[in-house]
Amino acid sequence: MYTKKPSFIYGFHGLDEKIALKILTQELNFKSSENEYDWLGNGIYFWENNPERALTYAKEDSKRKKSKIKKPFVLGTVIDLGNCFDLLEQRNLEFLAWAYSEFEKSLKENNKELPA
Repeated sequence: MYTKKPSFIYGFHGLDEKIALKILTQELNFKSSENEYDWLGNGIYFWENNPERALTYAKEDSKRKKSKIKKPFVLGTVIDLGNCFDLLEQRNLEFLAWAYSEFEKSLKENNKELPA
């Protein structure tokens, strides 16, 4: 794991245009996603170096029944990753596999189900 990434990255977030403009004018902050299905955990999700993917996400989300996105839009930002668990590094992928195995073993030992 890097203790410090050697550079900054560009991140892109797909959302509704009205919300984006309120974030830009500092009327609102980004809202952390805290859904059960957020497999990477709670937080604000950005597409690295890929504004087109962020827009595709916003367009797809806008088609869902309960979507808050009426007019798909993309905000870009510069992100300093700092202490980062980089899933592009082989040793981190191996650590993740080991950690999952240990987590699964611990749940079984305590008669608990794996989260779905």
